[in-house]
Amino acid sequence: MNIITIQTGEFLVNTYVVHDKSSKECIIIDPGGSFLKIKGILAEYGLVPKAVFLTHGHFDHIGAVSSLKEEFDVKVYIHKSDADMLIDGKKNLSIFLYRKDIFCGEADYLLEDNEQIEICGLTIKTIHTPGHSPGGVTYLMDGAAFTGDTLFNMSIGRADFTGCDASKLNESLIRIKKEIPKDYKIFPGHGNESSFEYELENNPYLDL
Repeated sequence: MNIITIQTGEFLVNTYVVHDKSSKECIIIDPGGSFLKIKGILAEYGLVPKAVFLTHGHFDHIGAVSSLKEEFDVKVYIHKSDADMLIDGKKNLSIFLYRKDIFCGEADYLLEDNEQIEICGLTIKTIHTPGHSPGGVTYLMDGAAFTGDTLFNMSIGRADFTGCDASKLNESLIRIKKEIPKDYKIFPGHGNESSFEYELENNPYLDL
């Protein structure tokens, strides 16, 4: 499995282009903006996107979804509890934090907890990790955990926005300590990638 990391949008979201080494079909995780930048990377590597997987529905993670749908007819996946964020600027916080409505239309597929999706030669397991948002998820696949804004390198996501829940975020952190294999790499929604072993040993927020 190959993972290409692109920082997109004004909030420098980590957008991940993921594909099986034997295929040119790919998925895109959290296309936060900068559509032309994403399109350029796809052209450079000769990749064809088939789906967008969102770790959650906040505006800074969905900014390029509409353009990707229009250009490539991708299918959009998000946990059912964040589905309304894709069509509501208040729920995705864009109207409050960005002073502008950002939305991208309804998702094609609403994910459940512990759901497993086979696509583009990849096997993707969904772990519901609410707290930063009601429908936040972590995606597990082939040695990688895409943690969105739940877990960062030496930090965690905020829980002081509308729709956040600090107690649920704490429960999610407890859960991922059990769910993510120790030898997995961590690919967060912002900042540097890490290893889960390192985070378990050093991240103060995982000392639960």
